[in-house]
Amino acid sequence: MAIVINGSGTVTGISVGGLPDSIVDAGTLATDSVTTTKIPAALENTFVSGRKNLIINGGFDVWQRGTTGTAQGYNSADRWYISRGGGSPAVSITRETFATTETDIKSKYYLQWVQSTGGTTPYIVQRVEEIKPLLGQEVTVSVWMKAASAVTIDLDVYIDYGDAQSTTLDENTSFSVTTSWQKFQHTFTISSGGTVAANSNLEVRFSPPDSNTITTYFAEAQLEYGSTATDFEHRSYGEELALCQRYFWRLDRTYGSGNTIGTGSNYASSSLMMVYYPAVMRASPTTALTNANYSLYSNTTNHGANSLTFSTNGLMQGRLGFAVAGSTGDAFHLDLENDDTYISYDAEL
Repeated sequence: MAIVINGSGTVTGISVGGLPDSIVDAGTLATDSVTTTKIPAALENTFVSGRKNLIINGGFDVWQRGTTGTAQGYNSADRWYISRGGGSPAVSITRETFATTETDIKSKYYLQWVQSTGGTTPYIVQRVEEIKPLLGQEVTVSVWMKAASAVTIDLDVYIDYGDAQSTTLDENTSFSVTTSWQKFQHTFTISSGGTVAANSNLEVRFSPPDSNTITTYFAEAQLEYGSTATDFEHRSYGEELALCQRYFWRLDRTYGSGNTIGTGSNYASSSLMMVYYPAVMRASPTTALTNANYSLYSNTTNHGANSLTFSTNGLMQGRLGFAVAGSTGDAFHLDLENDDTYISYDAEL
């Protein structure tokens, strides 16, 4: 095969199949001869190193709090905060499963939003931790959506610089959502400047209309650097769960063996049990006991439920205390008597 370069720099003689193996190697190209200016932006934006989706649980796989929710706050899909807005509209969130016939979207689940009474500016939001790396950067938000009837869904992006500072609207656009699944995307540059403090975050909000009755669906939400909405990043359930547990996790029967979730020992007039978190938490978590039905056993004695207290919660472990007297060093174990009894550890933004 003869390769000819004429006086104008045109190359001829290369077959459709391209160059044979080993013709172009590390020694053939001059240093820095291939630069970013010679690579199309659309191709350059597909060169992703490491985790690209800054939204956690964008595929709606993890639902530690349960697969339905109606209250305002973090009450359904992990990392997604539900705001019912003004007027307290009746909103119900559920996890739904894609049919196997749905081939365009590869995720297993999607989120269904059903609003049965009117209100003012309801929305679902993800707060992406730490604003500093995003300031001044070009990013792209993408999401799959559909609705029971045609609606307009707003994308509102807010900057929260952290403690004691106001949240400011940085970007806004609208999507015309139909009754069929469609991928929407929006590219913009995040503002720079501002004083970054603790607990800073970028709020990515999707706002359904204030209509009395509306049903909308969300799937595969993604926030990434660059001007192109690349394919949704699918992470394993184990990895996604670990990312979520930085912000919230539940100590329940699934954490231990059978009913037993932990052991401890007596000290003076109380019994103490250490709890080791499955992930390093974002901040020292707040704790709460839900559907209290537990028993404390030492030797053959069932002490029942005895004044559970939470104390000394760190980023990696916490401590439970029980008002049970005994000899110092006596061992005990803690049983949860119901599947719906759990202790929650919450460090959400």
